[in-house]
Amino acid sequence: MSTTKNTEDIYTRFFRIVSKPLVSLLFRLKAIPNHISILSLLIFIASGILLIIRSQTLTYRILVFVLIQVGYYFDICDGELARRRKMVSTFGAWLDSTFDLLSVNWVIFSMVVVVISQNYSLWIIILGIGCQMALFLPHRIRSIYAGLINRPTAVGGTRGVNNIIMRSGLFYGGGNRRLLISITIIFNLFWIFFIIDLSYNIFLIIREIKFGYKLKKMKTT
Repeated sequence: MSTTKNTEDIYTRFFRIVSKPLVSLLFRLKAIPNHISILSLLIFIASGILLIIRSQTLTYRILVFVLIQVGYYFDICDGELARRRKMVSTFGAWLDSTFDLLSVNWVIFSMVVVVISQNYSLWIIILGIGCQMALFLPHRIRSIYAGLINRPTAVGGTRGVNNIIMRSGLFYGGGNRRLLISITIIFNLFWIFFIIDLSYNIFLIIREIKFGYKLKKMKTT
């Protein structure tokens, strides 16, 4: 756990600090961590829907910004609450990571819908669709390689695969990513996020393919 926190981006670390009062309140109320995860996902879904139907109004785009921050705030709280209540489980970890991916994917999908519906330039639409398609690839490649590893200590094992994400997450982790999404939504500059996020995912894909090549060489020797 300490390794993960050491590779978190600054925005996520800030949210962990400010989440402590709410975590304490939720702990006293005997809230269930998985319920908080569901609440976080619902807030992200609401932000995406609002963006689709009211993206042309600055006031509503600011509201989308606020909703994304609130959603991420609760996303941080669920894990902290689970540890405090000693309710950490494999299912809870899976649910949290799955909802994280779905929440980001939904907001990006909403941005793609907006650029298509508002007749943005074709290159921006292509960037958005490419960003959407590339979002799942690094996670899929990582899971495939992790499943193929029979010797956990070889070339870092599954830990080595995960470290590819963790090291890059220090600069462009969950918090910084959501912050970038929020800022580009406020200023209606979706193309900036599309370029940065697509470049990041391409970087991860290349890194993980290279790691997979190392695994292949290891298994043939």
